[in-house]
Amino acid sequence: MKKTLKRIGVIAGTAVAAPLAVGAIVVTLLSAYTYYQTAMLPQICKDLPDNVIEARDQFQARVRKEFAAPVPVEQLAALLEKQGFRRPSDGPAAEITYMSVYRQSFPCVERWSVEWQNGAGGIAHDIKGVFILNCMWAV
Repeated sequence: MKKTLKRIGVIAGTAVAAPLAVGAIVVTLLSAYTYYQTAMLPQICKDLPDNVIEARDQFQARVRKEFAAPVPVEQLAALLEKQGFRRPSDGPAAEITYMSVYRQSFPCVERWSVEWQNGAGGIAHDIKGVFILNCMWAV
């Protein structure tokens, strides 16, 4: 009888401890992934305020300061690519009008984009920064 109770106690203890251990591992992995994604962000996207409206305004100001128009689209695309921004497709730089970088942080996705208008002669003008936070519960 005592052996049976001991076995039940071990099984019950394992049934409680195993999910807790798995949960701790998942939290650790998600934290490491978020840290990695933050480390890989372009500097212009880092250390923005937690308030989304303030973050949008500050990112916009940083983009306008960093990328003064007019500038050749090819040059702008090369500068952005060097910082970690990605083109929306494999098309030529002269045809694109924005480049973005993303960070996934469940349940949200953050997107930083640098957008512009293509003018005559392959010149970018009206360069602006756009920060978007999309969360699963947002309407």
